[in-house]
Amino acid sequence: GVLQQQQAIVISSNGVQLIRFDDVVFSEGDNRVDIRVDVDDGFVEDNLHHTVFDNAPPAPVLLLSDNVNSLGVTYISAALETAPRGYQVEAVAVADFDARVMQRYPWLIVEDIGMITGGLEAALLDYVNGGGAVLAAAGPRTAALSRIPVLGLASGPVAIDRSGRPQLRQITRIDTSHPALQESSGWSSVNVNAFSIRPEAQDRVLVAQNADTPVLLERNIGAGRFMLFASSLDNSASDLPVKPVFVTFMAEVARYLSNEQLLVKQQVTGSYLQLSSSGGASGQVVDPDGNTLLSLQDTTRNQDVLLNKSGYYQVFTPAGEVLVAVNPDIRESDLTLMPAQALQNWQNAVSGTRTGPAVTDFSATDSSATGSAEPEEIDLWRIGLILLVLLALAESLLGNRYLNYKTGTV
Repeated sequence: GVLQQQQAIVISSNGVQLIRFDDVVFSEGDNRVDIRVDVDDGFVEDNLHHTVFDNAPPAPVLLLSDNVNSLGVTYISAALETAPRGYQVEAVAVADFDARVMQRYPWLIVEDIGMITGGLEAALLDYVNGGGAVLAAAGPRTAALSRIPVLGLASGPVAIDRSGRPQLRQITRIDTSHPALQESSGWSSVNVNAFSIRPEAQDRVLVAQNADTPVLLERNIGAGRFMLFASSLDNSASDLPVKPVFVTFMAEVARYLSNEQLLVKQQVTGSYLQLSSSGGASGQVVDPDGNTLLSLQDTTRNQDVLLNKSGYYQVFTPAGEVLVAVNPDIRESDLTLMPAQALQNWQNAVSGTRTGPAVTDFSATDSSATGSAEPEEIDLWRIGLILLVLLALAESLLGNRYLNYKTGTV
């Protein structure tokens, strides 16, 4: 990288000082920031501290819609743009869409699955088969279909009340073990008017109103994923978009479908970097000395990489390069001597010596007269011998009891 700015300061022992860098131009993505201590305190390993400044731009998300100015597009865009990762929604009208551009996006959103027909359905299926991911909602155009595009599931009409209005029902079942739902709460207050969709064996129901009314389901297709929300996202048949849980839900779905498991970019020497082949964080790892740590085969499966060097590890994934800063544990910088009692306890724990709890002696006897108490060792073979003798005696007594009999007088 290119050095942007540097400052040299003098700080007193245990002092705190604020340093300000003005007009710093960071590169797009991860940037390296180093803090160096020139005075040697006997522990040189912590004289250089590494950190990562994330300057990644918002990730683009393709949103296919009938109307790019619809209320659903507004809700979806607002939720994703406020997510911690930050996403830039690119809404495109289906009528003007070129299916070839799908390959530029790791995942996309379909506002109404009912508008996916003909060649676009085949292109979307190829996209998912090749490793892409889709979140699709069921809007007004789905009502005219008896079959859900791409998935091929049978679909029935939504429930209506006596006045002919959509009948909203509460959520009653949530699969909180799913990565997209582990961090979201508040589904019990959500009311949905869902299409009657019959899932198949390969479908995983994530959110439901009852046993036969799924609201959110997922299917793995080839190397990709397809998630279907069985209602609309424009607040016409569901109040989910106006509930607080919607923002968290969209952020977690985006993280899950984009295969972007956010790596912890600040690690401690001796810890492990967890890479998941299904989480998008899999890939090659280069240590601070420039050595590649994984074979080609290792980059396609789950790995735990030992971070045994201080510095910057480079992780290359399909989504790009990620930097991980590794430093010694900050507690190692405290050179204060360990108390004698704590050291003795640690040595006892390592050696396996068992000592009783410390007891204060309030007797009048001088401790010097009795001398120091030594831990009492008990030989296990003596205990075994005693148990063996007791067992032999018990066997003899029981034998005499059952063999004893009385003789009568003739």
